[in-house]
This record gives sequence, structure tokens and C-alpha cells, in this order.
Amino acid sequence: TEEKLQLLARYTEYKLQLLARCTEDKLQLLAWYTEDKLQLLARCTEDKLQLLARRTEDKLQLLARCTEDALQLLVRCTEYKLQLLARCTEDKLQLLARCTEDKLQSLA
Repeated sequence: TEEKLQLLARYTEYKLQLLARCTEDKLQLLAWYTEDKLQLLARCTEDKLQLLARRTEDKLQLLARCTEDALQLLVRCTEYKLQLLARCTEDKLQLLARCTEDKLQSLA
């Protein structure tokens, strides 16, 4: 009976050691797997942020160009309208001057 108990004790000790080694191996494997996943996630996140930054920069540059184009067009249109207004005003003033001159001559 004592031999059986010793044998059972050794068997139990062996199983516990084996379980400990398996558990340690699994924990190391899990640690490596988790580390790999975290590194991959970090790289993917960094890539996505860089892509987002580039897209945002591209959009801002495009918006700036469009805004600049729109402002230049507005300036040209405003300048054209002012020139047209000046010509019309000048024409109206000349017409008014002629009419006034004609009226004054007809009164004289």
C-alpha cells in the first residue's frame, strides 16, 4: 500500500509538473500571439491614420484651390461689373449732358 501511495504521489507530481509546463507554454504562446496582434493593430492603425491624414491634406489642398479659383473668378466678375457700371454711368452722364445742352440751346 505504501508503494502504491508513493507511486500515486510520483504520478500526481509528474502530472502537476506537466500541467505547469503546458500552462507556461500556453501563456507564453498567448503572450506572443497577443503581442503580434497588438503590433499588427498598431501598424494598421498607423497606416489608417497616415492615409486619413493624406486624404484630409489632399481635400484641404483641393478646397484651397477651389476657394482660390472661386475668389479669383469673383474678383474678375466684380471688376467686369464695375467696368460695365462705369461705362454705363459715363454713357448716361454724356447723354444727360447732351440733353441738358440741347434743352439750354432750345431755351436760348
